[in-house]
Amino acid sequence: MKKWMTKKSVYIPVSIVLGGIGVGAFIGSMLGVDIEDKLNKEYYKSKEEPLFKKDEK
Repeated sequence: MKKWMTKKSVYIPVSIVLGGIGVGAFIGSMLGVDIEDKLNKEYYKSKEEPLFKKDEK
């Protein structure tokens, strides 16, 4: 008899839920960002740097 953790009926719903959480977090992080905003190259150099900054043209 298979253990509960080796059955597909356990892994498929768990993977769907975890995938939904990941997609939700991605979409949530993109709220409030304009299309013209670019990734900030100095983001990792300081705590105060934002992830996105306005495109300066």
